[in-house]
Amino acid sequence: MYIFTEQIKRYVPTLAIILLSFSMYYIGLAPSVVAIFDDSLEFPLVVHHLAIAHPTGYPFYILLGKLFSIFQPTNVAYQLNLMSAIFASLTVGVMYHVGLTLSLKLHVSDSVGKGVTKSYFVNGGAILGAFLFGTGAIFYSQATIAEVYTLNSFFVILILFFTLQKRWLALAFTLGLSLTHHRTIVLLIPAILISSLIAERQNFFKNVFKLQHVLAGAVPLLLYLYLPLRGHVGSLDGNYEHSISGFWTHITAADYSAFLFSNPFGNERNIEFYQTLFVSELYVWGIVLAVFGIGCLIIDRRWHALSLTGIAFLTYFVFNISYTVSDIEVFFLPNFLIIALWAGIGMNKILVNFCRYCCRTTQFVHASWLNIILVIIALFFLVGYHRGTSRANDWHVHNYGMDVLQHVESDAAIVGILGEITLFRYMQAMYNVREDVDVPMNLQTYVADLEVERFAVVEDLLKRHPHKPIYITRELAGLADRYSLSAVGPLIQVHAEPISSSMQKLKMLHSLSTSFLETDISLTPEINLAGYEISYPYPNHVRLTILWHITKTITTDLKISARLLDDMGEIVAVIDKIPVHFAYPTRKWRADEFICDVYDLELVNPSRHANKLTILLVMYEPADGAKEVGRAELSFPRSN
Repeated sequence: MYIFTEQIKRYVPTLAIILLSFSMYYIGLAPSVVAIFDDSLEFPLVVHHLAIAHPTGYPFYILLGKLFSIFQPTNVAYQLNLMSAIFASLTVGVMYHVGLTLSLKLHVSDSVGKGVTKSYFVNGGAILGAFLFGTGAIFYSQATIAEVYTLNSFFVILILFFTLQKRWLALAFTLGLSLTHHRTIVLLIPAILISSLIAERQNFFKNVFKLQHVLAGAVPLLLYLYLPLRGHVGSLDGNYEHSISGFWTHITAADYSAFLFSNPFGNERNIEFYQTLFVSELYVWGIVLAVFGIGCLIIDRRWHALSLTGIAFLTYFVFNISYTVSDIEVFFLPNFLIIALWAGIGMNKILVNFCRYCCRTTQFVHASWLNIILVIIALFFLVGYHRGTSRANDWHVHNYGMDVLQHVESDAAIVGILGEITLFRYMQAMYNVREDVDVPMNLQTYVADLEVERFAVVEDLLKRHPHKPIYITRELAGLADRYSLSAVGPLIQVHAEPISSSMQKLKMLHSLSTSFLETDISLTPEINLAGYEISYPYPNHVRLTILWHITKTITTDLKISARLLDDMGEIVAVIDKIPVHFAYPTRKWRADEFICDVYDLELVNPSRHANKLTILLVMYEPADGAKEVGRAELSFPRSN
């Protein structure tokens, strides 16, 4: 019973650190999807459909994520964000335990006085090392979104722990399981082999390379059968080839070798980049402590720990400086983790030596205050330093996706690049009915990353489905020369023919809300303001939807400046752009055409503005020194 109680007491600090870390990540947790051109958008949709992720497929992450999503299937992104936070906190907890293990081994011969056990004094260094890594800006950013790097960090620290403890069976299984998650885990294998050879010496092959260990490492690799089993679903980008060669290419990420042997994105990084990266993540004092910790390992001849952490650091570092992907920062997380462990060892040595020179009767008091100070420092990092990186209120991407769904017809087609279309697919999967009409959406989405491909898709859709509403997500060169365009919310609608008849105008007006106000304001001899509508699509945003009526052909390119004025006449928001989201220059407008146009104005300090606002529209010639050619003031009462 006593031994059992002592074991529980040993893990209480670890549990406390895990809970404290989780509270930090939970406070900053993203509520939904937060990026468009990011893997954190891909994974929620892949998990929802049990599809195949980009190479290497990440079968373990997908299946584990599906298990998490069961608890809230209508917001898979949030559940995956939560999963990242859980594994981030587990990583910090295991880091503390590993730091404790390293320190205990390092100072096993230290004498710290009567009645005070040496294990007490090592807590401070282990705590500092764990929180030094856990509060790093890059690690924190990955702990609040649906990404793979906190789980990968958990595998890294777990493998280091099992190797240090010589738990070969657990190590083999964990290594095999981690290989079904992130391929960079292979960079740990040289460190594992060399450090294990140092630790076991003559018994290396006898104790390490057992048949049961080989089987324990091989069995988890069967998770890769997930790819051929779900091959009929495929990947979001359609690049997964459902064949033996396609399977092998995918799990080995063969296409990504270009980032090792060439630089397709032209990412050039110098020594200042890496210096800034490490200092911003770990601080100068953290790196200095790490160097001191390495020295402690050398002086105390802890070759097993030194070879394991040192070789792992070098293999990751050499790989990372050779890998030319754009988001290289997250690949350095294992390096940051190892440096934090070394820093903890260095701090531990300082604490033990400090306490040795204190009066023996007051050693316990001194050590207590030092540990309390370290906890206070950690809490300072938690509540202060990372307040600015919180994603708790980041609804921007989610709101954009909902905005799109609320403005397109249920049977519409949208053409865009992969990230944008992935967002729309995810939002449609999560929210499969329109709020205004209780019918399932049959939204058709088309991925075309290149402009020439998008142009071809739009032309093909107009030819095959002339009456289907067709939208694009951004301006497209040459499209205005052949077709008429209108802004619908954040999208651009493509019309085969200009909207000029009264019936077509009424149909366009019907798509707007009942708050649409008809007007007849002439801004120029060729352009009339036929009406406008005010709405509030996002918090602190005012959307102005305009209906232009073109009476004659326009020979110049004009720009619109939409300005929001308070009751004192001061500008509180402004946006200048080419009409129809930069896609439809006025020189392309046709005579007798009706054009819908949209301008979103963001209030930076909404609480400071009066309840009544005024919109000022200014039309000007940018090529003629911003010469104004027309203006109109539109007053409206601001709604709550």
